[in-house]
Amino acid sequence: MPSPPDRPVLRGLGVGLIAGAVGALVASAVSLPLHSPSDILFNTATVTIAALLAGAASGILWGVSSGKPARLRVFISATAAAFALAVIVVVIVGTRFDRTVSFMTPLAAIVLGITMVLTPLLYAQPFLRWWAGVAALVPALAVGIALAGHGDEQSEHLVLPPQLSKPADVSATATPVPTATIVASPTAATTGQPTASPATATATAAPAGGVAAAYTIGTGSKATFSVKEKLSPGLVTSTAVESTTSLTGTIRPQGQSVITFDLWTLSSDEPRRDRTIRTGIFRNDHIATFTVTTPPEMPDGFARGDTVPGTVSGTLHINGRDVPLTLTGEARLDGNVLNLLGRTSFKWSDFGYSPPNVSGIVSVEDTVNVEILLAARPA
Repeated sequence: MPSPPDRPVLRGLGVGLIAGAVGALVASAVSLPLHSPSDILFNTATVTIAALLAGAASGILWGVSSGKPARLRVFISATAAAFALAVIVVVIVGTRFDRTVSFMTPLAAIVLGITMVLTPLLYAQPFLRWWAGVAALVPALAVGIALAGHGDEQSEHLVLPPQLSKPADVSATATPVPTATIVASPTAATTGQPTASPATATATAAPAGGVAAAYTIGTGSKATFSVKEKLSPGLVTSTAVESTTSLTGTIRPQGQSVITFDLWTLSSDEPRRDRTIRTGIFRNDHIATFTVTTPPEMPDGFARGDTVPGTVSGTLHINGRDVPLTLTGEARLDGNVLNLLGRTSFKWSDFGYSPPNVSGIVSVEDTVNVEILLAARPA
């Protein structure tokens, strides 16, 4: 005995969810290369949820209007009104988040366009039952959650620049040079990887072994600070990356090395996050200093231009607190350019800060991962 037909509203909800799932998959794919206003709030997961809600509303509207005159005209008019309302909401949200209009408007058009076309077509198929819409939720949500935090998310990973050339012949007794000297700072996002610029021909003459007594940090230096952001209840996470190229200081292979930078120079792909750093977290104390008193010794191959791994320990000063840090990385002497790369991590609480939390909706993990690339030339 055949099953009784679904009620119009229930049937409309089912086909609407299918249409919304299709719209969610298409919109998620389109959103990946777009520049999200906030990777934690506007991502494929939230796009998927919005598309499914739009599909459900579209299906219910089509179902309740079953048998009424001018059904299609009313449905199209309602969809157009929904798009106009979405644009108004986008403009309002855009007062708080940059790039909202360019990100959300095309996605809203895609979702509403797909649901407007598919809902009537699917409703006319007698073999589709309401529970097919529930089944369509699974792949749509799985893809949306899996891709959340991907796409235009910035990379926090740095590498040494390509090697220029090795010295023709230098002494095997190289002066010790630190593997890395680093300054740390919270929050995180950067694009690309810096390359150290060639040293000028007027650099101070280096002592025996090809290693100078002191190096000045300059062009080609970069620091990134990355943290995990989490959208409550924790299903969606992304990496927030703050970066700066404004590092200054002096590296002394046989003495004390000091690296300093202004935390207000940190920037990311979200101006709102950057403003929080300048006007909130580091409003009163925004100068960070990393000091290495005793540099490690380097192997003979370093003076010949080999890339050598190592660790260096020092003290990071932020917010009136001195915190010991150990960095792991690598170093290389390219002509008279000293390239250093180091990685470490610290906790917000080490410097008396609490991890940022936005009204219990967006939280930040306590651990801050740091990567520093230094390009230094003879002083």
